[in-house]
Amino acid sequence: MRKIWYLVLLSTSFFATATDCELLNQQATENSVMISPLETYQLKNNNGEKDYLYSAPNEACRTDTLLRSDEISTLIVYSDYGNFYYAIYFLKDHPEDISGWVKKDSIQSAGYRLSPQ
Repeated sequence: MRKIWYLVLLSTSFFATATDCELLNQQATENSVMISPLETYQLKNNNGEKDYLYSAPNEACRTDTLLRSDEISTLIVYSDYGNFYYAIYFLKDHPEDISGWVKKDSIQSAGYRLSPQ
């Protein structure tokens, strides 16, 4: 019986963590500051440190997606929340865009502004 309760506790803590990131993302999306005009960014050279994509603007919400400057063709920042930016990026060999939160200190402006059509 104890094993069953232990498994129940483990599974509820797992789902609570997943839900927390979803909730954090929703709150950040509602309260973030939209950036205008849009600008392109690039990854900084952070002394060999790895840069990851986050599902919400929180360290606990780091995904397994590793950002690599040699694979990214364009990175556009849309909003600002705390120490994170919400960004969309395009890979050189991949036709679809990928979006998520990136740490502010991992990217820098590439100097190109995007104007509305």
